[in-house]
Amino acid sequence: MTAHVWYAAYGSNCDDDRFACYLRGGRPRGSTRDHVGCRDTTAPTATTVLDLPHALYFGGWSPYWRGAVAFLDPMPDPDVRTFAVARRITVEQFADVVAQECGDDELGRVVSLEAVASHGRHDLEGHYGTVLGLGQHEGEPVVTCTSAVAREVGDPAPAYLDTIRRGLGRFHAPDVLDPYLAGLSRVSQTVGA
Repeated sequence: MTAHVWYAAYGSNCDDDRFACYLRGGRPRGSTRDHVGCRDTTAPTATTVLDLPHALYFGGWSPYWRGAVAFLDPMPDPDVRTFAVARRITVEQFADVVAQECGDDELGRVVSLEAVASHGRHDLEGHYGTVLGLGQHEGEPVVTCTSAVAREVGDPAPAYLDTIRRGLGRFHAPDVLDPYLAGLSRVSQTVGA
C-alpha cells in the first residue's frame, strides 16, 4: 500500500499556518484549542488545488472557533464543486490529523486505506470520523475527513471564515473566491430546508 496520501482540506485546513498546527502542534489564529501535532512533523512534500464533487456546508458548533465549522457531504454530487487544498503527507500523518480533527490527542489511530479503496470510505468514531476516498492524484490516493452524520446548519465565526479565505486566497483571485464563499453561506442556509 502507499506510504503517502493527498489530504484534501476544504475548511480551515486550507490555510497553511492553521494546518501547520496539526503537523507541528500549536494554536491556530482565531481558535482557542492547542493541538499536539503529528508524531512526524515533516512538512508536506507537495501542495495542489482540487475541486471536489461534494457539497460543503457549515454545521454544528465548535467551542474552539465559537461557531459552525465546515463539513463535506459524503455523497458525491457531480453538479457541485468545493474548492480544496490538497497536501501530500504520509499515511501516518493523515491518521494523526484525523485523530486531532476528532478531538483525540491520543495519536496512532488506524485509518484503513484498504476500506477507503474498496468502499469509498472508512468510518471511525469522532466529529470528523468519516474518511472519504476522493480518487487519485499523481498515482496516490486523495482523502479527506468529514462526518457521516448531518450536522445542524449554523453560521461560522468570522475568524473561521477568514482562515478559509487566507488558505484559498493563495490559489484563487478575489473575483473567484468572494462569490464562492458567499455561495457557501447560501448553501448552508438551504441545507435541510
